[in-house]
Amino acid sequence: NNIAPDQGIDIDFKETGTMDAIKNVIGGEEEVAIIRYPVLHEDYFSGLIQNKGIEWRSVFEFEYLVLMPNKHPMANKAILDPEDLWRYTEIIHGDTTIPYLSVKENLKENSSQVEGKREIYVYERSSQFDILSNIETSYMWVSPIPGELLKRYHLVQKPCKAADRKYRDSIIYHKNLKDNKMLIDFLKEVNKVIKELRKQTY
Repeated sequence: NNIAPDQGIDIDFKETGTMDAIKNVIGGEEEVAIIRYPVLHEDYFSGLIQNKGIEWRSVFEFEYLVLMPNKHPMANKAILDPEDLWRYTEIIHGDTTIPYLSVKENLKENSSQVEGKREIYVYERSSQFDILSNIETSYMWVSPIPGELLKRYHLVQKPCKAADRKYRDSIIYHKNLKDNKMLIDFLKEVNKVIKELRKQTY
């Protein structure tokens, strides 16, 4: 919206996993990416771009919240316990594997592994809100969501006592873009959204 109408633009917008995003920027297929990872594993991810001509900047750190339909049986509880969720269907991003961890360790990272657990893996992030809206007993672990999206999809987000792991969103881009006006303006818009998210109470 802020780009002048007479200014030409050529933008490819892609949703993909962190590993693919890093590979695309290093390989020159993309110029900019925002990646998400557990803070605990930051050294691994930052090591992938060392000496590759890539800038790395943290933009947001958070603990996951539980996102669910506003008609969910647990929607009126202020703070959730892990046990509150076991009987319900979890929507999970299917691209969260950390390559250097074993299969067993990745399962531990991404799932509570409760026997009989109900899970739906999603690889296209744009569909997650539709799935949540249509399955009233579903939930998903997410970063803080802007209030506008919560209203649009009739969702609520709740803190949970199990959310004790910090995650970070960082932007990576080629060093030759450091003074690029469009990148600078893009970062300003990202920071506006983050500022609003930090004001939210749960």
